[in-house]
Amino acid sequence: MKVRGNLKPADVEEEDSAIKGKVVVTLALLMGLVTVLAAGCTGELGKAPVAQAAIAQADVPRIGNPQLPEGDLAALAAGNVFVARAQRAVLQQCRRLASLTAERPLGLWD
Repeated sequence: MKVRGNLKPADVEEEDSAIKGKVVVTLALLMGLVTVLAAGCTGELGKAPVAQAAIAQADVPRIGNPQLPEGDLAALAAGNVFVARAQRAVLQQCRRLASLTAERPLGLWD
């Protein structure tokens, strides 16, 4: 038996088995990677995937002039105005933040 340095024969066998184990694991991982890549490349090569899209449409006709009591119509209009103003405020805040971060990237002076 060949002895490496101050190692005993049992230590050499443990070292060899550890190396063999690492080689087996590495080969298994490489084979798995090759299998996954091969599976992803099957089919029509070189063609972009076709996106499936549809326009969302309601089956019910749109009511252009709803018949509502005057109080309900005023509340509906006020709610619509509130939502529109809230959306505008959020967009303005996003624009302000975007202009600030464009001038001075986040993280450098914080």
